[in-house]
This record gives sequence, C-alpha cells and structure tokens, in this order.
Amino acid sequence: MTPTNRSHNVLLAATAILSGLLALAFLFATNATLNVYGLGCNDAAAIVFVRLLGTAALTFTVLAALARRVEDVDARRAIDTAFLAGFGSATIVAAWAQSTRTTFSAVGWATVALYAAYSIAFAIFVTRDWRATMPARAKPMA
Repeated sequence: MTPTNRSHNVLLAATAILSGLLALAFLFATNATLNVYGLGCNDAAAIVFVRLLGTAALTFTVLAALARRVEDVDARRAIDTAFLAGFGSATIVAAWAQSTRTTFSAVGWATVALYAAYSIAFAIFVTRDWRATMPARAKPMA
C-alpha cells in the first residue's frame, strides 16, 4: 500500500466516523442535535426530514468504510468526487445558513470549517487520482 493510499484510507475512516456520529445524532437524538445548532423544532414533518438526513449520513458511513478497500484508481476517483460534491455543497449550505442567521451558533461555524476541511481533503485526492490516470505526454521532436 502506498503512502497516498494510507492517507486516503485515514480520510475515509475519518469520514466514516463523522458520518456515523451524524447519523446517530440525526436518527436517535434529533431534537437535541437541532438544539445544539440553535434550532428548536417540534414540527413532526421537520423531525422526519432530519431523520431522513440521518439515513443519508448512514449511507455515507457505510460507503466510506467500504471504500477503504478500493484500489482501482477510477473507482476511487468516483468515490472521492462524490464525497467532494457532498462536502462542498454542505460547506456552501452551512455557510449560507450561518451568514443569514438561519442557524447561528459556534457549533454552526465549526461545522462550516469541518465541511470545508473535508472538501479540501477530497479535492486533493480527486486531483491526484485525475493526474494518475492522465496519459503520458508525447515528447517534442528534436
């Protein structure tokens, strides 16, 4: 296993842990989790929606955990690109919510920073994977 693959596996393990914690929080401590973000909610439809987000987080947990075994560059690039899209869009949505004071707490800004860090990390691996599959350049004729 190369050092790149080892660091990639560490990132995927961290992603699985983060996603797993979010899944547990959204599924089993929905109101408490919303309160941490400054969103008290007693609306049954909103609770169901947040729990559906928990099921998505559970999907990411399983995907990240299983992706640690993937050696194929094309498959790894697809997985990394999907995580980049997810964390990138989450960064934008979380930052927008904080800046418009839809949600506002120190935890909210920490969430923005965490999602941004994951976005950067996955962007690095996507870039590496793209470079690894690029054909060699032809040498100019002398």
